[in-house]
Amino acid sequence: MDKKIVAIALLAAIIITGSSAAILLTRDDGSSDGVTETGRVLVYGNANNDDYLDERDVEAINKIIDGDELWDKVKYPFADTNADGRITEDDVTLLKKFINNEDCLMYYKDTWGTTSYVHYPLKGKIGVMDWRQSDLAVCLNIWDDVVACGTAGMNPKFCACK
Repeated sequence: MDKKIVAIALLAAIIITGSSAAILLTRDDGSSDGVTETGRVLVYGNANNDDYLDERDVEAINKIIDGDELWDKVKYPFADTNADGRITEDDVTLLKKFINNEDCLMYYKDTWGTTSYVHYPLKGKIGVMDWRQSDLAVCLNIWDDVVACGTAGMNPKFCACK
């Protein structure tokens, strides 16, 4: 009987220790930067987070540069068009290149949350493996060039790839 009590107590201690460790490791300790990425297309330059890169984004970035607004990373999570950690005129210049369909690098947040880039404009036939990539193809107005995609890459707004 004593062995059963010891075993139960040991098991309870293991469960409590494991649960406590899991809670401590997964809780939000407030150390995040507070960025809320509400848009579907996580492209730097999408300053107002509305899934479109346009003159409204240029205006939002210019307000930050001019000091009319502080760079609120919750409100403007992708205002840093060139992903260098600063909001400068270089961000506006790069965004205007994209809007004007000029050769440039376009930075985006990939499936794993890593900042990546593509050479824009994309040329040729492409494939997508993730729904964010299909949304990016739509945002870049190149969905017609998508010839292959994995099932995780299907944008439900569009029919199957060709």
